[in-house]
Amino acid sequence: MSEQTNQPKDVELTPEEIQERRAQLKEFYTNQMDLLRPQLEYETILASIEEQRFKRMTMIYRQAEMSMGPQEEKEKKEQAEGKEKKRENS
Repeated sequence: MSEQTNQPKDVELTPEEIQERRAQLKEFYTNQMDLLRPQLEYETILASIEEQRFKRMTMIYRQAEMSMGPQEEKEKKEQAEGKEKKRENS
């Protein structure tokens, strides 16, 4: 599949047309910055929230593991190893 563009292949632009296109692109990108900055701030805040949630859940998980005690952890590990051996034998 060939790539389609709005520009015919054999058309050459004059230096003035090139300058005009560059000015149009610069204006377009400048106008987009007004929209992109708040989006960046929004996305950054969302990422920070997700990171904090992950840290909180990790701590909850670690506290749960610690409260299980050594005996329960050993049993849990043995059960996990038993499941792995069954998978290997299957």
